[in-house]
Amino acid sequence: MNATTDRKFKSLRRIITATLTSLFLAAAFTSCDDLRSILDPQEPAPVSTLKIGVIQPPQFYSSFARGAEIARMEINAAGGVLGMPVEFVIRDNQGTDIFPTPESTIYAAHDLVENENVVAILGPIFSTNSVALGAKLTEAGIDIPILPGATSASVPHSYSHFVLAGANNLHQANVLANFALTELGTRSVGIALMAGDEYTRVTTEGFISDFEAGGGEIVSVATYEVGTTDFGPQIKVLMAGDPEAIFLPSFPPEVPNFIEQAIAMGYTGQFLGADGWDDVAGFYSVLDDNTLMDGSYYIANFFPGSGDPVANAFADAFMAAYNVLSDSSGAAGYDSMRLLAHAIEMAAGEMGGMDGETMTPDADAILAALLDVQNYQGATMISHFDENRLAVKDYNILTIQDGMPAFYKAWDSSGGMGDGADQGE
Repeated sequence: MNATTDRKFKSLRRIITATLTSLFLAAAFTSCDDLRSILDPQEPAPVSTLKIGVIQPPQFYSSFARGAEIARMEINAAGGVLGMPVEFVIRDNQGTDIFPTPESTIYAAHDLVENENVVAILGPIFSTNSVALGAKLTEAGIDIPILPGATSASVPHSYSHFVLAGANNLHQANVLANFALTELGTRSVGIALMAGDEYTRVTTEGFISDFEAGGGEIVSVATYEVGTTDFGPQIKVLMAGDPEAIFLPSFPPEVPNFIEQAIAMGYTGQFLGADGWDDVAGFYSVLDDNTLMDGSYYIANFFPGSGDPVANAFADAFMAAYNVLSDSSGAAGYDSMRLLAHAIEMAAGEMGGMDGETMTPDADAILAALLDVQNYQGATMISHFDENRLAVKDYNILTIQDGMPAFYKAWDSSGGMGDGADQGE
């Protein structure tokens, strides 16, 4: 390299050094947004999102999160909530356990509230987990709107900001007891229930109260643990009472296995259930031959093709997205997200309803707006929320036909719940 060339390179290095120094000095006195526009003027400013937590076990009632996701996509396509797109932060409360646990549920909610700063939560699914979570949130003094997928009427008693959009189990118990008495002419029932489960407990107590009040008799009761695969002892206990029907107020996989084994042991009566059966993906994948359950009846608050055009549109969207029928949990997830979005918008329109840090309404304002809802039509129709924060709605009675759920009839539940039922207070 000759002297002339060396001088040129030294001069070029001085120019580069001066330029870099200017850029670093500019960065020191320029906001991040301004610097971003200097370096890449084509990059749009970041858009705020409305973060909603979802607590969903992967192996049970997965349609809840799927229904909520359909609502989220519809809401975002229409411009979001308060101009913000809705973002789901999903947490699994089952992990490697055979059943979701209260401990995993509380951990998931803690992460969503403390680390993810979500505005509200959809889920959890099971009532036992919801009650445990409610007690913990109450103890911690945390207020956040939560619309669980759980349906036990006892759930809202555990926490002031629980609102149930699904079909609460005391109304279901009332409908099923009246259906068994008046439609089927059933006068004697045996009950097999899962031990230690809140939903099962409240559903059973409600059914017994209403069925006996109508002149029916509970002739035998047996319990089993979650994960039970051999139901021989329980079936013997129930058959000893010679019941005309067996009520199974619990969940898959135990319920389909129980029915199959009872039939194999010679039981020829009726099988009855509540919306714990209404998990299309889970309930109908347990047995090799679902036609064994034909003629059984259970309660649901949704069935594709049985409702309003809005409900039918949801059913079509669910089928198109997931290639499976929706069920009550899918409808509850869809309605919960749409109700929540509506409540946030309504609360934001009220003076003093905005949280200065997140620019979304505070928990109490959202709760008040939810409880003000009347005559909502989504996947299901909700007349209003009662004083216990339970949705007031009618129900469908489904039957099993050719091994799949089939619509039997709608049932007006305006008669209310049995007076003797324990709501978990």
